[in-house]
Amino acid sequence: MIGLLVSQFLKNYFYESQVEVLTNYGEKISAELKHAAGDQTLSTLEAYQRVLDVNDIRYTLLNESNETLFPASSRPLPPDFKISESDTKKLKNGKTVTIKVDNRFNQEMSVVYVPLMNGDTYLGSIILNSPISGTEKVIDAINRYMFFTILLSIAIALILSAILAKLQVNRINRLRDATKRVIAGDYETRLRENNWDEIGELASDFNQMTKTLSASREEVERQEKRRRQFIADVSHEMRTPLTTISGLTEGLVNDVIPESETKRVIHLIDKESRRLTKLVNENLDYERIRSNKIKLYKTRFSVKSIAELLMEQLEPLANAKKRRAAD
Repeated sequence: MIGLLVSQFLKNYFYESQVEVLTNYGEKISAELKHAAGDQTLSTLEAYQRVLDVNDIRYTLLNESNETLFPASSRPLPPDFKISESDTKKLKNGKTVTIKVDNRFNQEMSVVYVPLMNGDTYLGSIILNSPISGTEKVIDAINRYMFFTILLSIAIALILSAILAKLQVNRINRLRDATKRVIAGDYETRLRENNWDEIGELASDFNQMTKTLSASREEVERQEKRRRQFIADVSHEMRTPLTTISGLTEGLVNDVIPESETKRVIHLIDKESRRLTKLVNENLDYERIRSNKIKLYKTRFSVKSIAELLMEQLEPLANAKKRRAAD
């Protein structure tokens, strides 16, 4: 599009330049004729003709009736040449008429009509014409150069586009590969970041996502580790009252425990059962804590009471173990 616009601009420019040259020569001839007289007029016209021949320009002098006054020997105008009524009206008003392309000649011509005036009186006109073949050749040469330039520009644009497309495809493929690694569980995957296009910003968002996933996985692993530790602790805590209940029950069944201690032993069994129930409830509370359905509050308690309870629980077991060892 730019090439076509430039070509049209140059074509109009050359045509206007040629018309301007013809107009300037016509005005000079018109000015010279006003001061010339007799034989001097003819010599002036012939002198201008020799100058204009060098530039491949022909001119014709017509009177007010459009009859040829100069040149007498050869007629530069075609036989059917006639100034239109509208152009004649303009000439009589003292206006110069320009025609960029006139097809009435054997070849395309640029034609200019310059009026000859004596004050407000119309005396005739000077018709200057010059072939535009030379201008067409220049324009054709420019168009050829422009065509080759456009082809070169298109080739360079295609090469650059292919290179840029390849770079972008490679970046997208790296993003796809990184996404596959994340799907496989590799949250340490990172991409090179830049902020000069949308893919670079996408890479930055991708890295932020993998950092968040990595942190989430670490938190899940810590929670899982705590859960396993909690289950181990609960299992250990539940083993203690079960062992106590089992030992005391065995002592009662085998009449190992004196009748005077029976009431106390039954009391311990009840207490350990309650403790076991409490541990089960605490395990349920832990599940509620994991699902954020319960809140924990810090409280103060007596360590002495807990130590006395543990001693009371373990003393019968220790005594039973001693008796079995003695037997």
